[in-house]
Amino acid sequence: MLTIIEIKVEKLFDIFDHSIKFHEDGITLMVGENGFGKTVLLKMVEALFNADTKFFDSVIFKRFSIRLSDNREIILRKDTANRVYAKHTKGNLKEIQVQKTSLHEGFEDFFSSEVILIETERLLAENGNKKTIIELSDELMEVIVNKRKESQQIADKLDATYPTRLAGTKDAAKIKSEEFSTELNNLKKKRELLFNVGIIGKEEYQNFQYDWQQDDFMQRVLSVYVEDNKKKLDVFDDLAKKLKVFIELINKRFLYKHVKISKKKGFVFTSKVTGNQIPIEGLSSGEQHKLVLFYTLLFKTEPKTLILIDEPEISLHISWQNCFVDDLRKIVELTSTNILVATHSPNIIGENWEIGLPV
Repeated sequence: MLTIIEIKVEKLFDIFDHSIKFHEDGITLMVGENGFGKTVLLKMVEALFNADTKFFDSVIFKRFSIRLSDNREIILRKDTANRVYAKHTKGNLKEIQVQKTSLHEGFEDFFSSEVILIETERLLAENGNKKTIIELSDELMEVIVNKRKESQQIADKLDATYPTRLAGTKDAAKIKSEEFSTELNNLKKKRELLFNVGIIGKEEYQNFQYDWQQDDFMQRVLSVYVEDNKKKLDVFDDLAKKLKVFIELINKRFLYKHVKISKKKGFVFTSKVTGNQIPIEGLSSGEQHKLVLFYTLLFKTEPKTLILIDEPEISLHISWQNCFVDDLRKIVELTSTNILVATHSPNIIGENWEIGLPV
């Protein structure tokens, strides 16, 4: 998989030279005071991915480059007339005046991946209106509903052929009890996970209880039953893993609130003190920022996505800042994304200076 090795900018604002070498574990931190161009550097990366030539026209810089893991490099520079040129290092070097259609020339394989910039105003939608947690809650319910529909479509097809497939097991070899017990136990664990993350309800969380080992016919029935249920439930695997991490991260950081996911209500918050349900709008600013950030990282990204996060410390208590990188590591391990963070908080860095670079 192609990844970014290094980003460089020369004479940003006619002053600063920055070199950002990406860390191999997928998380890189840019550390520096306000005014050094961290946010602009993130936006330059986003503009390059989006072929936004107008943005480069508006920024003062001499040279901007990104080097990839296969040692190819795309270089943008400005001449004295403020015109932007690109130099591509695939094959023979050639310099072209930047146009939207030519900015990715020679790098189409790399720029096919996505980039997401998470700005400081995380509670605002793209139209500038306030982005409520209720909207994310409704969105998550829709994701669960769609996955359940997908599972039901598989179930309908399997049910239609069930008698034929059961009859086909008549001459099958006897099932080994140990292997089959493992299959049933795995199915039980999967249902338990789906119930705990809110994908299925109590009425669907039923495990088969029967002394099947002494009954050849029931072994045949259960062998088809297990295979069918694996196919029905496998469609939830990715969503269930993300929901599990999301719930664990939120509940670990929210001191007096506990979150559960409901397929009918979305986010459900309960007071750890009183046991009463808390309206979603009752979350603090810091809690909302944390929830929106984790939700975006887990549910709005695809593998290979480059995520740019600007000042994650906004509205976060110091204790939350101290564990932020550890939280990111759990997310990167699950999502296979690459994250570049701009921060001026030493608490975000903590003891992670091996992935922190001064800007």
